[in-house]
Amino acid sequence: PEYEAAVRRFVRALVHDDVGAPFRAELAAFVADVEPEARRVTLARAALHLLGPGVPDLYQGDEHRQLALVDPDNRRAVDFAARAAALDAPGEDAADAEKLAFVRAALALRG
Repeated sequence: PEYEAAVRRFVRALVHDDVGAPFRAELAAFVADVEPEARRVTLARAALHLLGPGVPDLYQGDEHRQLALVDPDNRRAVDFAARAAALDAPGEDAADAEKLAFVRAALALRG
């Protein structure tokens, strides 16, 4: 319990306190630096997955980027109405809209 409490305090300080401001700024700069390559890798991975032989298996909600530290879970809740609406009017997240458009086009090619 003591260790877990210490970790919780450390993470809260990084996220919420002024002490964590330099870390957050450095992390934001790192993310901005790697984000373009991450988008390319995401689409390349989707191309291999969707356009290769066999039946592509999409996890629920995986037509958008998957920002998780663990494998996706088909039991998680997905807002299907929002996904359907995004097909006609992509949201503000350009990377999600890009992947959704790519998934749609790739599956249409298999059609």
